[in-house]
Amino acid sequence: ELEWAERCLKKYPEPPNKTNLTPHHGAVRGLWRDHRGLVGSLRWCTLGYQYDWTNRTYDPGQVESFPPEVDDLYQQALRAAGLASNRCAQAAIVNFYTTDSTLGDH
Repeated sequence: ELEWAERCLKKYPEPPNKTNLTPHHGAVRGLWRDHRGLVGSLRWCTLGYQYDWTNRTYDPGQVESFPPEVDDLYQQALRAAGLASNRCAQAAIVNFYTTDSTLGDH
């Protein structure tokens, strides 16, 4: 679990993946090292197909390599649910919440 937390906080928000910070600050590299002041504003990052929040769609022209460990987790979840594993994950959104945040229904 600590490895997943570290990946989500340090690896996945790095470019070329987009975050909610990208439209305002560009590609933020080294968030924890060089831009600590922005860490509290991080709300989400996208993996694989990059989600266009303005148009509410995935942009097929903006696809980054999908982390194999996330697809492995997806495959494990399919097997645990007794579902056939004839597909692979292509996109994910990692959400970041503060202690006073709430998760809306979706």
